[in-house]
Amino acid sequence: MTRVLGILRSLYPHVQTLEEFADGTVFREGQRAVLIEPTDTNRFISFVRGVFVCTDKTLQNVPSCNQISTVPELLAFVLNNIKRKKKRNVLAHGYGYPSTFQDRDADQFKFHGEVTQSAAYIHGSDLWKRICQRLGTDVSKYLLETCSVFVMVPPSSAFQVCGVPVYDRVSMSTGISRFHLGYKRNGTTRNSRGRNKEVRNGGWEFQGSYGRRRDGGRDTGKRKGEEVSLGGKRKRKREEVEGDGCLPGKRKCTQREASTVSSGTSDRKHRTLETNGVKRPVEVISLTKGPTQSLQVFNGSSNVEQVSVEMEQLAGPERPVEALMVTIEPTESSKQVSNDTGNIEQMSMKTGRRRPAATPAVVQRPVEEQSGHVSATAHLEGGPSWRTGSFPPPPPSQCFIRTLGMLYGGRGMRSFLLNRKRKGRDEGPRRLQGRDLVRLVFFEGVAYLNGTERKPKRLPRRFFTLVPLFCQLLRRHRKCPYSKILQRVCPAVGQGDMASLLPQHSALHRVYLFVRECLIMVVPPELWGSDHNRFKFLSAVRNFLAMGKFERISLAELMWKMKVNDCDWLKISKTGRCPPSELSYRTRVLGQLLAWLLDGYVLGLVRAMFYVTESMGQKNALRFYRYQVWAKLQELAFRGHLSKGQMSELTLAQVTSLPKTTVTSRLRFIPKTDGMRPITRVIGADAKTRLFQARVKDLLDVLGVCVRSSPSLLGSTVWGMTDIHRVLSSITPAQKDKPQPLYFVKVDVSGAYDSLPHTQLLEVIGQVLSHVQEELFSVRCYAKVWADTHEGLKKTFVRQADFMEDTVTSTNMKGFVMSLQREGKVHDAILVEQHFSTDIHGKDVLEFFTQMLSSCVVQFGKKTFRQRQGIPQGSVVSSLLCCLCYGHMENLLFPNVSQRGGCLMRLVDDFLLITPDLSQAQTFLKTLMAGVPQYGCVVNPQKVAVNFPLREGVSCPAGVRLLPLHCLFPWCGLLLNTHTLDVYNDYSGYAGLSLRYSLTLGSAHCAGKQMKRKLMSILRLKCHALFLDLKTNSLEAVYKNIYKLVLLHAHRFHACAQSLPFGQKVGRNHAYFLNVIWDMAQYTNQLVRLCNKGLSLGCKAITGSLQYEAVELMYCLVPPALSRSVSRL
Repeated sequence: MTRVLGILRSLYPHVQTLEEFADGTVFREGQRAVLIEPTDTNRFISFVRGVFVCTDKTLQNVPSCNQISTVPELLAFVLNNIKRKKKRNVLAHGYGYPSTFQDRDADQFKFHGEVTQSAAYIHGSDLWKRICQRLGTDVSKYLLETCSVFVMVPPSSAFQVCGVPVYDRVSMSTGISRFHLGYKRNGTTRNSRGRNKEVRNGGWEFQGSYGRRRDGGRDTGKRKGEEVSLGGKRKRKREEVEGDGCLPGKRKCTQREASTVSSGTSDRKHRTLETNGVKRPVEVISLTKGPTQSLQVFNGSSNVEQVSVEMEQLAGPERPVEALMVTIEPTESSKQVSNDTGNIEQMSMKTGRRRPAATPAVVQRPVEEQSGHVSATAHLEGGPSWRTGSFPPPPPSQCFIRTLGMLYGGRGMRSFLLNRKRKGRDEGPRRLQGRDLVRLVFFEGVAYLNGTERKPKRLPRRFFTLVPLFCQLLRRHRKCPYSKILQRVCPAVGQGDMASLLPQHSALHRVYLFVRECLIMVVPPELWGSDHNRFKFLSAVRNFLAMGKFERISLAELMWKMKVNDCDWLKISKTGRCPPSELSYRTRVLGQLLAWLLDGYVLGLVRAMFYVTESMGQKNALRFYRYQVWAKLQELAFRGHLSKGQMSELTLAQVTSLPKTTVTSRLRFIPKTDGMRPITRVIGADAKTRLFQARVKDLLDVLGVCVRSSPSLLGSTVWGMTDIHRVLSSITPAQKDKPQPLYFVKVDVSGAYDSLPHTQLLEVIGQVLSHVQEELFSVRCYAKVWADTHEGLKKTFVRQADFMEDTVTSTNMKGFVMSLQREGKVHDAILVEQHFSTDIHGKDVLEFFTQMLSSCVVQFGKKTFRQRQGIPQGSVVSSLLCCLCYGHMENLLFPNVSQRGGCLMRLVDDFLLITPDLSQAQTFLKTLMAGVPQYGCVVNPQKVAVNFPLREGVSCPAGVRLLPLHCLFPWCGLLLNTHTLDVYNDYSGYAGLSLRYSLTLGSAHCAGKQMKRKLMSILRLKCHALFLDLKTNSLEAVYKNIYKLVLLHAHRFHACAQSLPFGQKVGRNHAYFLNVIWDMAQYTNQLVRLCNKGLSLGCKAITGSLQYEAVELMYCLVPPALSRSVSRL
């Protein structure tokens, strides 16, 4: 249990056993809680000592020890309260509280839905009933509603019973994206209070982001003098926040006093606000002047909170930042900054010592009660991140603009934001005016175009002076010849065949030149403030357009090095002193404008003029097609797709007669090297679509259970490198002992998904489900949190299905965790149950599958089609259906293919036969080349390869590759030695591809640590036993694989280093990046030894076959390219 307790202590400041928690609880009557009595059984005592209570604050002022309700009544009240207030709590998972339940007079001490999962576990446990009776109603309610409670499951794991899910506190990205140019040194330093404090080598640090646990944005540090009571009151001891403020790149740091501004109250000593007679805790906003001019949000305990929400605007009369009355709800990406005493600290750039962080402007804000919270929601795909409508505005480091917003185009210039009309309540739609644009950018957002009520009614004076500038912007926009500029900068020819049109995408630099010229022509110079600001913004636009599919840029990066004081339109008074609060306000307003320019104008312009899409074989790189080019490409691709006879068009009458439960899929195409790949996906968020997608997942779960019970149904299917390694391990030892000629056949099916006949699919799936139609299946979804030595805390989400068993073990979470540990699937981990259902019947699944095939409706443009053949490529169940169909074909045509010393593998539709029997190889090739119409199997000759000559008199089909008997045989990204069966990675796929687009980089909260985490995770995936196992590979092959892996990883390192934000260079922090390289070397050594368990590889004394020093030397010396790259940074 040591590792699990270590995880809990790293996430929560207070971790106690239930016994310790009860011993420290003093009731109002003056007596202590007695949880364990002398007459208790060993079972109850061990259970109590195996329950851990985790809290953020200590419990004080317990009202009473009385038991005023039964355990079911208490549980019902807590569940109803959690659901009614929409709180996140594991206890409420699975509780079927009606979403439309409006009866406020209903009895809250009764269950209003089905009780399952954690609630059912407590409701049915005599041990928990005894605990609740001895602790009393108030403390029990506090435990279930406020605390995070974990139950240990021997030997090494635990599961969560109640509280906010622990995985919310495990963030994959940490900190604030503001670099501190110094780094922590190993050793012991002295903090601002003179006490020795050990500082670990944590790499690049950020101002005001040290030492916080990953806690999901909640206050995890116990502040001196701050406690929580069940009565809802807090005791706070006032602390002065003052210290040094340091600008990166400057040698001198000046002392600055924090100025605290009251929020609507004259007494600055009060830390609470009273609104409508209710005292509310306040929050503090601090702006640290630095390279990003970003905002930090501090709560009452001097801990930093961040909110990952959309970019909000002011929605009220103009007022300085300190007067904002807002609400905030922490997110999991938050990062707390506090030392042991709760004081904010920052690291000195010159000495590496901690000191109190500077707070030049401090603003108090009330925090609403739970019922008044504004949820901090993540930015939706493609949605505007500058959109307004709710408070608070996020810090710049938490406001992101994503490249996903550009993808797949719009409706041309008609849908461009500046060409849209505003819908009035009393009047018809009208063109935008300058006043409308000011409100759209700084106040109501896009909702203003739909007639949203104006807030405020009159524009504040600062924004009123902006109206002429925005009127000028609109006039310049309407005069701008967008089409002529586009044709001049990005010329395109929309005629030709597909082969000539595919390369006709606009170069990235030309797209940037088009956007740049439009920005210069449309945006008035006064809005930029200076040429410096315009240049910085254009540079950010160029970097943004060069990003990959899933990347993003933060507002902090967009604001980096912007000169706020150059913008005269931000100033009310052109002369006089600018206090920190005024500078903070100006910075935020300028950020709103720049965010709108990028997310509203630039993205809208790109979507209006280009069709942006990813491409096959180019990883995350984006292509920009002119609309006339893309329209012709799409027309040719669809015409070819329709000519295969897989779809038939529906008439208008047939479309209107479709059942209301019919779900429509959308068809789109992705460019390939030599064609276009059709992708069909069900898109939508309505109840009908959600139900359909849920039933598709049920189909996948049930089929997965059937496959696990009868693996022969899949034939020779392999799902990845682990399965390939398992199959090769069965034939490699014999080949190495007694070498013999091996014959290889590689066959690829053309259009596998689109060519599967529905009749054959129904027959195959009917046979698979025929034996389980009367069976009942259970599905359990759970999260797992564990600690990795090199990658830190990690989390994953698992969906697991199985046959329903009428045992406690199958339904009880504790029994489930015990069974997972017995099977070796879980150890030293914390599990959180999310969903558990037992109402999936086999006959219902078969009925749904039949209905899904018969009513597969596809929409393309304005036409609707019914798919008569094939299955959608974008569905989660498509791969399994294809494998089951081809597995059925293999069992029919090649039943004994593996009985002659060879093996057959198939990765979905890519076959590979390895056999010592030449006639078997020739028969296999002949059978597949002739095609199997019954299963829609048609071979693509261009992707067929063999290492033996064909039979005499048989001509080689066009496109078939004939390779030597002894060679490196390519298959699915691998190279197999046809003589020794050594396996290598095929790196030819990287030819002509920038490694920059094989990684998802972009803006990160803690770029140095995020870079290390990403490199470590990629290293774990690449160091696979398929390449490093000495039982199946020769020592020379393993060394070659490690060498090539390290060389490619060096280039990944270079790509990551070039993408570091805020102009950071490796040369400014050699020590941290050298440590990263050394950690990767050690991690590689560990992974190599994990792949060779049971073999003596040697120790660190230069002994053994695969030495530690050899791997470490590769990381130090092998990549001269890395050394040259680092020297150039």
